[in-house]
Parts: sequence; C-alpha cells; structure tokens
Amino acid sequence: MEGERYGEITTTNARLLRFREENHRIRASASFRFSNHLVKSFEKPWMILLLPITTPLLLFRIIGDTIKNRKIISNPEKEVIVRNCCILFSDDSPGKANYQRSLAIGKALKEKSSDTQVIHITLSSCSEYLNSSNQQVFNLPARSKFETMSPTKWNRLIQSLLEDLLDVFRPSNFIFDGDYPYRCIINSIEERENMNRYWLRTSTKALSLDMVPTDSLSAFDATIHPLMMAENDVEGLSGESGQIITDPIFLRAQGEAEILRKDVLRQYRLPEESILIYYSVDHTAIQDNTVIQELLGQENVVVITDDSHLLHEIKSNYAIITMLDRSHSEIQSISDGAVIGIDYHSIHAAIANNLPTICIANSKSEVEVLERWFPTLNKGFIVLKKSEHDTLGGAAVERLLDNSVRSEMSKLLSQVTFEKGCAQLVDSVLLSS
Repeated sequence: MEGERYGEITTTNARLLRFREENHRIRASASFRFSNHLVKSFEKPWMILLLPITTPLLLFRIIGDTIKNRKIISNPEKEVIVRNCCILFSDDSPGKANYQRSLAIGKALKEKSSDTQVIHITLSSCSEYLNSSNQQVFNLPARSKFETMSPTKWNRLIQSLLEDLLDVFRPSNFIFDGDYPYRCIINSIEERENMNRYWLRTSTKALSLDMVPTDSLSAFDATIHPLMMAENDVEGLSGESGQIITDPIFLRAQGEAEILRKDVLRQYRLPEESILIYYSVDHTAIQDNTVIQELLGQENVVVITDDSHLLHEIKSNYAIITMLDRSHSEIQSISDGAVIGIDYHSIHAAIANNLPTICIANSKSEVEVLERWFPTLNKGFIVLKKSEHDTLGGAAVERLLDNSVRSEMSKLLSQVTFEKGCAQLVDSVLLSS
C-alpha cells in the first residue's frame, strides 16, 4: 500500500483513469480526427487549397492506426493503489450513536496503529462537540435538513461528495455504520474491489431482506454485528464473505467518574445531593412526555440530555442541562440513573457503567430486541412500553429514584461482562486485511 502522499492526481486514480481513457478514445476516433482536420483547415484558409492532398493522407493514417491498434494486446487493468487509511461513514441517529461508535473504532485503530489515517464522514449534526480525540471529520448534510429535496437528488449530491473523498484518500478499509445502505453509498463503493467494505448495523428497527436493494449486500464484503450474544445469521444480513460478530462497540468514558461528576456539579453550580438522571429518548418516536415531566417534578432531580431538539417548554426548565460535548458513556458515568430509548449504543454504555435505567420501548420490535439480545437484564432495567407511558410512567420514575432499588439494579448489571468489541474488530479485521 502507498503510504506517502494522498490527494495527488495520478493515473492510479480510478475515476480519473476512466475519464482519461474515454477522452483518448474520443479524440482517437475517425470522426473526431476528420472533423478536427476540416475545422483547422477553415481556420487557416490557405490550408483549404491543400485538402485534396491532406485529406487522403489523414484517411491513410486513420486506417493504419486502426490496423495497428487491433494487433496491440490490451494492457492488463492497472491496479488501483490503496493507502493505509480507514474511512468510517456514520449515519445520522438519535444521540449521535452511530457517530460515537465510529469515533470509538477510530480511536482504537489509532491506538493500535498510529500510522493509519482515520477519516470520519458523518451525517450527524453538532458532531464537532464530541471529537475530543481530534480525529479528522467531514460533515455532510442529512436528507432531513432539506425538506423539499427529493431522495434521488440528495443521493446524487452525497455520492458526488463521497466519491471525491474516496478518490482523494484511497482507503484500504471503509465502514458504513447505519440502519440502511443508501443508494449513494452503494454506487460509490460497489466497484472499488481493492477496498475492504463493511456494513456495521446494530439497529433495533426490523429490516427484512426484501427491504434491502438486491445489490446492497453484494457491495459489502461483510456485515459487522456488535452484540452481547454471538448468534449466527443475524437477521440474515450478510456481506459477500459473511458476518463478523464482535462484543459491544461504544465510545467509553475518558477519566475517572468521580472527577467528572465533581467537574459537572461545579460547572453548573449544582448541590452535592443532586440526583443526576441521563435522558436520551428519540423525540420523533415518543409522543408522551409523562416520564420526563415526572422526573422534573421530583426534588433534587437534575435531568441531563444530549438532545438539542427537546420541546422548548421542557428544555427551558431550570432542572434540565443540555450537554453536547460528552459521549453517552461519559454522561452515564456521572449519572445516578438513566431514561433511554432502545438503541444498542446507549444500552451497552449503561451496562458498562452499571447504571440503573428505564428503557422506553416505542414498538413491538424494540421489546423483542430486549427479549432476544438482553434476556439477562430483565431485573437490571425497567422496561416501559409505549402504551404504558401515561399509566406506569410515574411508578417507573418512583422506582428509579428509590436508592435501594437503584442499588439492587446496579448490582445486577455489574454481573454482566463483555470484552471490548473495538479491539476485537481492529485486531481481527482492520489490521489483518
């Protein structure tokens, strides 16, 4: 692999090479050469007098070149040189979970191989706040930012930008972290066979094979599933070479939890007896605010959220703090409890921090996810179904704020252990490829 310069326009650039070859083919065609000869003759009138002589000579040269080209054995296809570089493309998601997972992979990769260049491309907004390790990030606009833009137009826009970045950096590894492989991504990577292509998916949203474009899975060499239980044939989604199962992958907290908590209490001038509750629920999925209203009505409770889109009447409450510069795991490490949606990144971080948690399930499929992948957590988490928000929300909050209940929940969660999925992925896949 080439390790020096990148962004240099060379013949090894696949797209540029195709354009040059097409340009050469057009200019070498008989029609172009004959037309060009006539144009040059009319530009210089004295050459018109020589056309009876120059035209037959040109025709003889064209015929001779055609015979010569037929005898030339076509050169083998030039190898596209890739670099020691990894590009991680993260989709937009509630709480920027996909982006945080990509940052965790990038951080682990740099720790294992400092010479590897790590590039992030993300559709998540406000991503700059979380980039404490100063990894290189390119922000592209999610389609939700353009209400009047059609999916086709947005895909063309992102495909153009993505192909330019792939041409400049020429990565040896490409990882897409998202629920669904957009057409722009498939079109950009499907012909880049010299690049290892992976799809990392940990969504709780049901996705059957008939919902995935037929060429989507074949565009990826493998699918990556960071789970707590190694189960074969996850959802039937497999790349060309199969599936990769790792332990959970999430961005871990940096620094001691006690020190972080003291810094937060001092920064926001909160009393020591404050009960910090981390709240991270997809505002577009939940329509009932019973739980957060119950929390805000309790003495000493301070709600910490990383969602800048909470309803204004709730966000303006003095007992709510919005933190955009800390990861899920960092906020959870300083919290006494949490209220989260059913997403793998938040759940894995909560387990790692032994954090008593209310999980709000907004669909039947999310309840099934908990039952399938987290069967040992029935007592460690309080699961609140969508239909139970208004009737059982208050009781769930009361249990979460009970010191003895939280202590028991934390004890149960501490019995659940798993390895670092980031290290497994980097060692067994990215550095061995």
